[in-house]
Amino acid sequence: MTTTEAVQPRAQAAVATRLQRRRRPVQVIALLVFLLFVVLAALPQFSGLLRMVLRLDPLTAFSASLAARRLVPGWPLALLLLFSALVAGRAWCGWLCPLGTLLDLLPARKARPWDQLLPDGWRQVKWLLLAAILFMALLGSLTLLILDPLTLLTRAITAALWPAVDWVVTALERLAFSVPLLQPVVIGLDGLVRGTVLRMEPAAHLLNGLAALLLAGVLLLNAVRRRFWCRYLCPLGGLLSIPSRAALVRRHVDEDHCLECHRCSRGCPTGTIDPERGYTSDPAECIVCLDCVPNCRLAGNTFAVVQPWTPAAGMPYDPSRRTVLALAGGAVAGVALMRTGPTARQPQAGLIQPPGAAANGLLAHCIRCGACLQACPTGGLQPSVGQAGLEGLWTPVLVPRLGQCDYAC
Repeated sequence: MTTTEAVQPRAQAAVATRLQRRRRPVQVIALLVFLLFVVLAALPQFSGLLRMVLRLDPLTAFSASLAARRLVPGWPLALLLLFSALVAGRAWCGWLCPLGTLLDLLPARKARPWDQLLPDGWRQVKWLLLAAILFMALLGSLTLLILDPLTLLTRAITAALWPAVDWVVTALERLAFSVPLLQPVVIGLDGLVRGTVLRMEPAAHLLNGLAALLLAGVLLLNAVRRRFWCRYLCPLGGLLSIPSRAALVRRHVDEDHCLECHRCSRGCPTGTIDPERGYTSDPAECIVCLDCVPNCRLAGNTFAVVQPWTPAAGMPYDPSRRTVLALAGGAVAGVALMRTGPTARQPQAGLIQPPGAAANGLLAHCIRCGACLQACPTGGLQPSVGQAGLEGLWTPVLVPRLGQCDYAC
């Protein structure tokens, strides 16, 4: 090996190490911006910010386009995220995804040499969920979009976490108001937030416990394996993994600098670095966190440009054609059952949906994110529990007993 050949991997590793140190601040900033956009969705002048972020999600964009039989607004943003996967793989998952950031910030069980890892076959579950979502969308049903990571997190915040924050703030205000000295401060602070990001009265949401439990379940799976959701279940990760197979920038292992010390494989959050395959990784599973670079003592791990858009080899855990066809049949059966049930043929009495819902095909457009619940000033909009049938689960309905419709809004 010449001196130039030896210096190049070290230089690439040094650049990757510097980038890796910046990843956590980027993640935290992206998470805080997302949370801010969700909170500001209650204000009409800022509601477009959250809508823009949700339109980045190619899974919701393509599913809604299939169900509605037309391209939904903002689809070029979704194409932009898919194109980024062709360049840098699943960097979205490792750097910008708010749910992925929450998983990284929580304690997680890391792999140890004596641990019995889950079979790699579990990884295909996320692709099976992706196929089920797309097949059902083709039949006009978006029910399974409740499993999209951005809609899952947005729904948990709007239906459970932010109402809980509202209740806590209200309780603290009432407690502080009992102290005469603090009354002017309470009145001033309450005037800033009440009626804007917080409602005049704390909202009550149906299914708020279920929304919180779904998010808690995803986070608690970290106790089983680090980034369990991203490895095995995330349908958006499954979609991004398809172009990532041909990513321009990928992880490379220099055999001349590899000590076979297992440090990179033990530190990989998605467990895709396989010692039995010469410590190589599957670009479809790599989230470009760069954690393997500083873990390597001799700069054996680098991220470099490969031959332009050459697909990586398939893996044993990739779903077979027979599995995909079976899923297509299951999707047809599922949609048929939902649309032939009694609630589909005869919705519950008193079902009130947002204006224009019936004419515009709400079930084929609603991605179940819950942003409209955050925007409703009276708290009257609620997620459907059964009023619109199983297919309409988590679509918005008006419950007058919890809040009237304010036509002026």
